[in-house]
Amino acid sequence: MIDFDTITVIDDFLPKEQFEHISSLVMNTSEDSFPFYVQKDVADDDENADHWSWYATHTFFVDGEEDSNYFPIIKEYFLDRFRKDLKIMSGYIRVKANFYGWTPDVRHHNWHIDYSTTKNKGALFSLNTCDGSLVFKDGTKVDSVANRIVFFDAHHEHRSSTTSNSYGRYNINFNFV
Repeated sequence: MIDFDTITVIDDFLPKEQFEHISSLVMNTSEDSFPFYVQKDVADDDENADHWSWYATHTFFVDGEEDSNYFPIIKEYFLDRFRKDLKIMSGYIRVKANFYGWTPDVRHHNWHIDYSTTKNKGALFSLNTCDGSLVFKDGTKVDSVANRIVFFDAHHEHRSSTTSNSYGRYNINFNFV
């Protein structure tokens, strides 16, 4: 069972075959073309909102409804395992893929909390290894390592980053109550 009062990191979260399937799909290295949608800034009212502070997303699930033809893969690989193995029985608010583009040096986005009106928990699954990271206000930094997942209280301030040593930083973000 996951304790969301602490930051929990699990490496090699998915079996190799599942990881290779989901990463090649989302990172567009498979034959399928995975759709991403550009967002103008990462954190609301981002004071850094210039040419680098953007990202692309693909929503799998939001506000109680499936929002993607790819949702069955997310359910099988992640949500079913969260419930069975990790005993996370909560309701899901949102599940989305993120793509943060390359910058000459790693740049951090603004501090934020997910869903400020609803106390929620989060998980972030890294699809590739790069010099980007997830940083928490208490100073904890979780590096982007392929097939790593981090569970945390998403109602505590945190921030994401770009990458400077890869084409982009890819992850899947989960929010649940």
